[in-house]
Amino acid sequence: MRKGIALLVPFVFVAGLHVACSSDADRRSFTPAPSASATGFATTPPPQNDGGLQGCSQSKTEISRVPVTIQLVVDESGSMIGDKWEAQTQALAAVFQDLKDTADPATFVGVTMFDTSVNDVVKPDTLLKAGHFDDLKSAAVKSEPNGGGTGTLKALQAAFSTVESFAPSDTKGLVIDEMKRVVVLVSDGEPSGGADEQTQCLNLVGSKSGSTTKPISTFSIGIGPFPTATGYDPTFMGKIAQKGATAPAGCNPAAKVAAGVCHFQVTPGQNATATKQALVDALQKIRALAASCEFEFTVNDLTDLSNVKVEITDKDGNKTPIDKDGENGWSFDDDLNPTKIVLTGSACSASSGTVSGRVDVIVGCKGAN
Repeated sequence: MRKGIALLVPFVFVAGLHVACSSDADRRSFTPAPSASATGFATTPPPQNDGGLQGCSQSKTEISRVPVTIQLVVDESGSMIGDKWEAQTQALAAVFQDLKDTADPATFVGVTMFDTSVNDVVKPDTLLKAGHFDDLKSAAVKSEPNGGGTGTLKALQAAFSTVESFAPSDTKGLVIDEMKRVVVLVSDGEPSGGADEQTQCLNLVGSKSGSTTKPISTFSIGIGPFPTATGYDPTFMGKIAQKGATAPAGCNPAAKVAAGVCHFQVTPGQNATATKQALVDALQKIRALAASCEFEFTVNDLTDLSNVKVEITDKDGNKTPIDKDGENGWSFDDDLNPTKIVLTGSACSASSGTVSGRVDVIVGCKGAN
């Protein structure tokens, strides 16, 4: 398993930008955000008294989110039968439930099931959409795998096509032009086409991650015996992560120690519960890594960018201030002409771990007390 990546819980993030020109008491007050709303965004009315700087106080009350689209590509070939299948279905059920419980309007999830051919395909959508949870669970959580071979190339082709063509039905509060696109391959076996199919898969994954129009990052979760591989090729799974631009720095796809591999390694043992938990952990980490920590905003000539406060507020109203820090805090995307607040390091991790919470950015006005 990868090192140095904390287990994070997915989130519903309500982002609000306060452009404040009043007293500190007014500046601290805001309308608590709902745990889930039609759009997932809440705005705060400008202060009543802004010292005559109405343009500043009303310049912007909402931050836009960069959406994330994730398509799971799940192996249901015959070799998945038994404890591996039981663990996989339980893990997916747990992840889908968590997605539903913390439904995020900027996160869209789908699933592609495959064996020799592509079977069920559930296109990405937010878990706020009625019935989407049931669709995901119906496709992936079944009593036994479909059987057949492992048509990895066909499955990846279908998943990439799905992600590339996806467009949210409601784009309010979303920066569509910067959408993050992610494919997650979950497999226990080697492609049925052998070395030729492996090469085609790697070339395809590399071409998608290197695209200049709609780049797609590909993660891989390998489920199989390690390091002694029988009917399983962890090196191939590691190369998928490398080509997909998701491998950690310094990893080795041919590593014989799990901590050094490039993919997420899940090694089945006698305990199906442990296998399930390892798979849940991998999926949760991927969701955290894919989450957006960028928030767009606009300002006017009265805005004082030297007086900015950023804080994370959880669903219970508890606030955590975030320092301006390029490594583990917030920073502007461009100090001279900023258009985004970017959370990095531990600040990004903290925001991704806040369930039904919000990021509040308080921008002062020139001349305000």
